[in-house]
Amino acid sequence: YGSNAIPCPTDLDWNKYDEETRSLLDEVYSVLGQFSAWKLRNMTHEESPWKEVSQTGGEITHQSLKDYFKTQLNYESEAG
Repeated sequence: YGSNAIPCPTDLDWNKYDEETRSLLDEVYSVLGQFSAWKLRNMTHEESPWKEVSQTGGEITHQSLKDYFKTQLNYESEAG
């Protein structure tokens, strides 16, 4: 979608998700839904998984994302 907003899907069946998953998706949207595509792009490019591969060339692995966001969750729970 380039720099345009990603349209909301019209055929999404929320009933196939459990309450915990719906709650998580609602929270993510409430926090990040306010930002444009470019703002989100710029934010991710400041995070270590992207910075590491931009220097070495390569692919962001699931493990590097997991490791990074685990530290973010720990930081949030300690700061809160």
